[in-house]
Amino acid sequence: MSFSIDFSGPLHPIVITLEGVLTADEFVEIMEQIVNSKEYPSNINAVYDLTHMSFDNITIEFLQSLKVLAKKFGSHRRGAKTAYVCPKDLQFGMARIWEVFVSDLPLETMVTRSMDEALSWIQG
Repeated sequence: MSFSIDFSGPLHPIVITLEGVLTADEFVEIMEQIVNSKEYPSNINAVYDLTHMSFDNITIEFLQSLKVLAKKFGSHRRGAKTAYVCPKDLQFGMARIWEVFVSDLPLETMVTRSMDEALSWIQG
């Protein structure tokens, strides 16, 4: 799996682009880069572009393990909005399940089908 984090300036959200299969270790690496960055605050709004991410390994058990990690990093991200761009049906459905999993955490999330919709929600 590969990922990139793009920061365009303090008035914009960071955009995390993921490609391939995500592992729990990679999720930790992404979150650590976000919360430990010197470029932007740890609670900056974020858009995850999952357009080219494979969902082949995403199971309920995997989502449960990611929730534990999201809870760990959640205090650093308090107040941030997070949007997930998922244009394909499987991606969109799994991301909606993720929203349900983390609905009891202090996270503000939205699953969208397009980058424009994600950015509009983040900035609105």
